Amino acid sequence: MITIQGVLKSLSLTALVFVLTACGSTQIKDPDQAERLLAAKYAIEAEYTLSVLVSNCKKMEASTRKHADQVQQQWWADNWPLVDAADKEFQSFVKDEQLKHGAQTGQLLALRFMMELDLKARQNIYQLTKHEAYRDDRCIRALDKYLEEELQLSEDKVKHAHLQFLRDYYGEKIADPHPVPVINSEYSARRDVGGKSLYKVEKIADKQLCDDFEILSLLEKGPKEVYGIFCEDGKNHMIMCKWGQCEVVKE
Repeated sequence: MITIQGVLKSLSLTALVFVLTACGSTQIKDPDQAERLLAAKYAIEAEYTLSVLVSNCKKMEASTRKHADQVQQQWWADNWPLVDAADKEFQSFVKDEQLKHGAQTGQLLALRFMMELDLKARQNIYQLTKHEAYRDDRCIRALDKYLEEELQLSEDKVKHAHLQFLRDYYGEKIADPHPVPVINSEYSARRDVGGKSLYKVEKIADKQLCDDFEILSLLEKGPKEVYGIFCEDGKNHMIMCKWGQCEVVKE
């Protein structure tokens, strides 16, 4: 016999199933410009960190070198199309910055991102290889993490969905695996490097540009020095010095 309690229980279970199904099928909205860049940086960082790890593990025993190649090839098979789309998005971001701020000054954010990316990856490698003993074993364990779900791009569901959006946006053609991010620049950002004209650059930045800033060295080549000035208000500048004569780059 059907009771009121039984009907209510059945309705409650049906409602619960409906709610769970609805939650599981919630669609992630298409990303805005900021979300697209965040997703691109997420994929680029994962690829760059692995590439640095692989490069270092290839300096070890033959079995470790072989394993590094295998892990990299598998990770590319699982993730490369999304990384390729991320790199295209990052290049688009740099071009937009150059249109807004000039061909040289528009590179500043990309150069700082690349520096921070490299510093983080190198620090991870240092922790892995600072002791000689069992370096191969530690390398293999670190590589194996890239075969697990937690280091796949799909681990972050939102960013993964945004990367899939970018993959569709940039079309069917996928470039072969290559170093990312692609930054066509003569400059390379470095922190805590003092050039001959650094004191003059600090004075110019303080008097003409902003109160709170970070200075990164971009180039030291003979009499030519180039510095990036990153102001706390978000406005960035480039100062170029030749033979000790420094001025803000106007573009």
